[in-house]
Amino acid sequence: MIDKDPKKIARGILRNAAQKEPPTDLARILAYLRIHHERPWHLSQDVWEGLGRPARGRTRFKSYERTAGARDRWKLAHEIAHHVLHGAVPHLRAGSWESHELEYEADLLAAELLMPDPWLARAVKKSENEHQSLALEELARTFQVGRQEMEKRLRQLDLLRGEVLGRM
Repeated sequence: MIDKDPKKIARGILRNAAQKEPPTDLARILAYLRIHHERPWHLSQDVWEGLGRPARGRTRFKSYERTAGARDRWKLAHEIAHHVLHGAVPHLRAGSWESHELEYEADLLAAELLMPDPWLARAVKKSENEHQSLALEELARTFQVGRQEMEKRLRQLDLLRGEVLGRM
């Protein structure tokens, strides 16, 4: 049976990919998981296209071939999470509760990869010491995620209470 504890999975991936502080280097995560995101120089285009077929047992994400913004980083982490959690099993996407559960699981693991609980707790403590309040925008920049993702993660970990003022 596959372990589905996102914290435990993310901790193992981050440790094995030598990630110790924010922001998470998704290229290192992809390399550790042996997920190819760009064509290596020694492979021709037709060979590269052939490797992308699921029957070959490899996965490629083409979206990471340009500089990733905060939203792109979240999408990539979400797709990595799908690969890790549900990679070998085909799923029908009929809008059922199962597909919603798959998305929820992928979101949880993506959040753990980009904003691990211990890293975030340290950053929040540091931010509160320096600013006497939580600097949400600064945290989002530190972890290279969007403001909404950061706010959602802080609420998830019960590190943010009440209303957040400012733009959304």
